[in-house]
Amino acid sequence: MSARFSVSFPKHLLEELEKISRSEGISRSSLLQRAAEMYIVNTKWISSEGKVAGAIAIHYNHDVHGLEEKITDIQHEFMDVIISALHIHLTEKNCMLIIAVKGDAERIKHLMTSISKLHGIKTSSFCSISSDID
Repeated sequence: MSARFSVSFPKHLLEELEKISRSEGISRSSLLQRAAEMYIVNTKWISSEGKVAGAIAIHYNHDVHGLEEKITDIQHEFMDVIISALHIHLTEKNCMLIIAVKGDAERIKHLMTSISKLHGIKTSSFCSISSDID
């Protein structure tokens, strides 16, 4: 079900929205719905409130002794929010792990920080996809 409402935008912002709408081939309504959804998901992620779905991407050094075992052990502690994981070999020494997650934002944030603080982790980031998962 949709509800209609009126919104005022500064001219420069409306022009940018129009450009994106045309280039993406979607309506302004769809564009604003997507933007609102992303804002809601990111707010939930930052505040650690509510449920979110997304992916944690982790770049790490494959050669750090015991790191992969520690990452696996942590994943087992968070099976309630982990949907799937994908291991990718970037180089002989560098790997990327993508963990698909769904559930409580605070729990997912705890998973990410538990892995991110390990020795050998180079970078990590969270890509939020949706908050409409109930």
